[in-house]
Amino acid sequence: MVPVNSTALARSFAAQLADLRQGIRESWHAQTPEAGLVEWAAFRSGTQLETGADPLAVAKIPVRRRAEAPILAAVGFRLPLPATADDFAGLWLDGMRRLMTRDPVPADRNSFFYRPVELLGLAVGGSALAGKDDTPLRWLRDLLESRRDDLPRSGTWAAALEALAAWHTGAHRAVRTHLEPLDAVDTAVLLWLYLIDDGPAAAATPVTREALSRQLLECASSTLLRPQGLGQRGILCVALQRAVAEAVGDLRLGGLRTAEFVVTLCRRFPLLIAEMQKRHNHRQALAITDEYDVQDLLRGILSLHFDDIRPEEGNPSHGAVQSRSDLFLKPERIVIETKMTRKSLSQRELVHQLIQDKALYQGHPGYTTLICFVYDPGHLLTNPTAIEHDLSGQDGGLTTIVVISPRGL
Repeated sequence: MVPVNSTALARSFAAQLADLRQGIRESWHAQTPEAGLVEWAAFRSGTQLETGADPLAVAKIPVRRRAEAPILAAVGFRLPLPATADDFAGLWLDGMRRLMTRDPVPADRNSFFYRPVELLGLAVGGSALAGKDDTPLRWLRDLLESRRDDLPRSGTWAAALEALAAWHTGAHRAVRTHLEPLDAVDTAVLLWLYLIDDGPAAAATPVTREALSRQLLECASSTLLRPQGLGQRGILCVALQRAVAEAVGDLRLGGLRTAEFVVTLCRRFPLLIAEMQKRHNHRQALAITDEYDVQDLLRGILSLHFDDIRPEEGNPSHGAVQSRSDLFLKPERIVIETKMTRKSLSQRELVHQLIQDKALYQGHPGYTTLICFVYDPGHLLTNPTAIEHDLSGQDGGLTTIVVISPRGL
């Protein structure tokens, strides 16, 4: 075990992270699939990279390149992100319709099918827009299932990205298993899989999250990390930040801010519920029947990490509506609303409630961040990714983060 409470060691980790961020800035090109992977990797794992890199702008993408797989992958990675412009979706769907007319597995192997970052970017885009047009997603699923034996048998890095692409499209038969880390980059990408979803991670590797985190810390403490390319730098930076932050116990050391930490707890909330069903000696399982049960349990979880948690604080009215915040972290200026789906609550009504919540807290001097946690144990929401994407973002001085859990990739 690495003694991460050592000051010198903490400085060593900080230096490695600073070098990785600098490398990201120096190699950044927003229109590349690797840049999209880095942004999406940070978003999906709830990690703030703070690289200062320029975002992708549709106006800067040449028209002649908008049906090329690298551009479509770069855009696809951005589609689930909260700040993505609406015109990205139309560009991506138009480009995919043209891409689907070409041979995806040519004899010269010059295709996204043989480039894992591009393959994953297309799968992410297809999953994000499946509610509008699921044709690209179905095309990718059929391709992966019918030609899975033609996927390149490369190392763990590529295989992990291919496995994640297969999970996104639903082509589970194409997922490679028993992946083992051979170096720091392999360790980082497998740890990152755990950070975004335990399902594909556990299917891809027998190595546990704890073992991967420990292995990455040991490697970073003893050797100079040498990732190749922007994508590997980004994944390594995300994984190392989280490993350091969790080991040290300082939420700011690795760039993991308090709001992001709360989001991570919400993402993993269903795992706790699942464990509480496995009671000793057949004791009665924990029952979560409504959002008040969710609120009570979440307050208990937060109390392990925060000293000042204030329940049900009165909130200024908005029009004729009066609301109460469920949980208020006053020193952090974070308010957390909890909701739980049920058959009598339609997706349209839930979205309406979330819009109202945002309006209620805008302009309130006590809050800078609103986290709306929606517990959806029955998977009643048909497009949770779209809800998160459309309702999260910055409105004036309030940052809103919508978290729906559990949800698919």
